[in-house]
Amino acid sequence: TLVTVAGREGPVRNSVLPEHLADLHNYIGLSSRYYLKKRDTLATLIQEEVQQEMIKDSKIHKQILKLDPLIIAQEFTRIDSLVFTEIDATEYLNDLWGRDGLHMHMHITKFEQMTNNHLYWTVTTILQEQSCTRRAEIIKHMIKIAKYLKDLRNFNTMFAILSGLSHSLVQKLKPTWEKIPGKYRKIRKDLELFMDPTRNFVKYRNLVKGSDRPLIPYFPVAKKDLTFIYLGNDSMVENMVNFEKLRMIAREVKGCKQYCLKPMMPPPVEAVMVQLGNTPKSLHGSLRIKFKSPTAYQATINNLKRVYAQHHMRKRVGAYVVQPYIITDEVQLDVLHRIINAVHTHKKSEKKTDSHGYSPGTSRSNRTSRQGSVPSSTSIPSPKQGSVSSDSPPPSPKRTSTLGRNSKLSSFMNGGNKAINKRPASPKIWAAL
Repeated sequence: TLVTVAGREGPVRNSVLPEHLADLHNYIGLSSRYYLKKRDTLATLIQEEVQQEMIKDSKIHKQILKLDPLIIAQEFTRIDSLVFTEIDATEYLNDLWGRDGLHMHMHITKFEQMTNNHLYWTVTTILQEQSCTRRAEIIKHMIKIAKYLKDLRNFNTMFAILSGLSHSLVQKLKPTWEKIPGKYRKIRKDLELFMDPTRNFVKYRNLVKGSDRPLIPYFPVAKKDLTFIYLGNDSMVENMVNFEKLRMIAREVKGCKQYCLKPMMPPPVEAVMVQLGNTPKSLHGSLRIKFKSPTAYQATINNLKRVYAQHHMRKRVGAYVVQPYIITDEVQLDVLHRIINAVHTHKKSEKKTDSHGYSPGTSRSNRTSRQGSVPSSTSIPSPKQGSVSSDSPPPSPKRTSTLGRNSKLSSFMNGGNKAINKRPASPKIWAAL
C-alpha cells in the first residue's frame, strides 16, 4: 500500500492513500513523504531525525526570509495574471458607468482587492518583526521582490510593494532604514522613478511601450485613462451621439485586454533543465544518457537536485502565498509601530544605563542599592566628638567633587593663572568655590 507521512506542527501522522489516486505530485503536501509498506507491518517508517526535519519544513514557509524572492515574484505574477485575464470588456464599462451588481465588475473588484492585499502584506510583514536587523533584511527582501516583478513585467504588484515601502509607518523606522545598504536604496529609488506622476506618468508609459507582451499594467493608471475619456468628452454633441468618445473608450478597453491574453505561468521543469544545460526527453532519460561519463553523470545529478530544490521551494512559496498574514486596519498597524518604538527606546535606555559602569547582568535592585548606599570613604562623625548630639538625625554624607565635574573649578584652573597649577589652592579658595 502507498502511505503518506505528513509532518505538521504537531505529531507526524501516517495515512493510507486510495488505490486509484492520480496526480500524486500535486497531492503530496509541503512536508510529506511517500512510502510503500505492507499492510500487516506496524514498524515506524521514518526516524526521529527525519521527523524533526519534516516538522521544520512545515513551519519554514511562514518565514519570509527563507523564501526565494524570485519564486515569490513568479507566484504573485501567476496569481495576478489568472485574475487579470478573467476581466471581461463589459466589466470595464460597468465599472466606468457605476453599475453595481454581483457580476457587473466582479473580477475588477477582486483584482483591486489583491492589489491592496499586496500593499498591506508588505507593511504587515515589516511591522510585525521587532528585531531591527531582521526588519532591515525583510525590507531588502521586499526590494528584491519588486525588482524581480519589474523583470517579469508585473508592474501592478511592483507598484503595490513600493507603495507599501513608502507607507508612513514604514518610513518612520529610521534606525531600520539606516541599516539598508546603498545598493538597495538605489534600486528602490530607480524603481520609484516609474511611479512619478509628472507629465501623466510619462516614465511609466515609456516603460510599458518598450516592454514585451504579456504584461500586467498598473491598474490605477488604466482606470484613470478610461475615467478621463468618459468625463472629459460629452456624450451628446449637437443632439447627436458622440461616437468618437465611444471609439476612444473601446480602443482603451481593447488595449487593456491586449496587455495579457493568457496567464503568465512560471517556466516548467523542462525549461529549467534546458537552462542548466540538459535537453533530455525526461529526467530519468537524462540519467541513462549521462551514465557512461562519470563527470557528466555527476553534473546531471547536481542539476536534478537543483530542479528538486526549486520545485520544493515553489511549493513552500505557494503555501505561504495562499494564506498570508495581512493587517488592513491602520489602527492595528499603528499599534505594531508603537511596539517597535517601545522596544527600541527600551534597548536604548539599557545601553545608556550600562554605560554608567554597570554590567548588563546587574539587576535593577542591585543598581538602586548601589546608588543609595553610603560611600565607604565618607566618615560620619560620632556623638563623642561633640559636633552632633545623639537626639539629632545624622547629617547627610558629603559628596567629594572632582575637577572634571566642577565646571567653575575647571574654568578657574584653566583661566591662565599658571601659579595655581604649580601650588595647591588655599583653603579659602576651596571654600569660595
